[in-house]
Amino acid sequence: MQVSRFVVLINLLFLSFSVDAQNSSRDVIKAGFGYNLLTVEDAFVPMAYLEYTRVFFPPITIGVGANYSVADDITTATENRKLTTFAFDLMGYFSFFTDQKHDMKAGFMMSARSFLTEWENVDTGIMGKDRQFHPGIGAILNYDYQISDSFMMGVKGSFTQYNNKSSVFTVGAHAGISF
Repeated sequence: MQVSRFVVLINLLFLSFSVDAQNSSRDVIKAGFGYNLLTVEDAFVPMAYLEYTRVFFPPITIGVGANYSVADDITTATENRKLTTFAFDLMGYFSFFTDQKHDMKAGFMMSARSFLTEWENVDTGIMGKDRQFHPGIGAILNYDYQISDSFMMGVKGSFTQYNNKSSVFTVGAHAGISF
């Protein structure tokens, strides 16, 4: 009998925490476009990204995101190249404002990016593909403006270092739905 009372008490305690967390949490799905500066090829290319964030304990927000970019027509003295990248990011933010309309967040992210380089040798005409996958770590700055209760828009910028040779700078604008 003592054990069942203890279990009921613990369940009520966790239920009250979860109800409070649901009232203070805010999920956001963002879709955006911007530019990546890919230092591995010295290419400034358009990219598209999708991101999901959730406020668990204000002012802390966590999120996951993905972005995709293609750099065509990279020409060197010996090769013509095309670079396709896809990144998956895990982010943690700290919010600076308590205002419901404006939200400026800075944070860190862990990233995994695949690099697919398709190349053709100018002299011999030999073609090939090189695939690389690199984990990385970076910093991110995000600003969101809540237009209405459900819709928001914003901008973000980030820097991610993948290895000694490649880093990626990102800047973009997005629109999102809050729920």
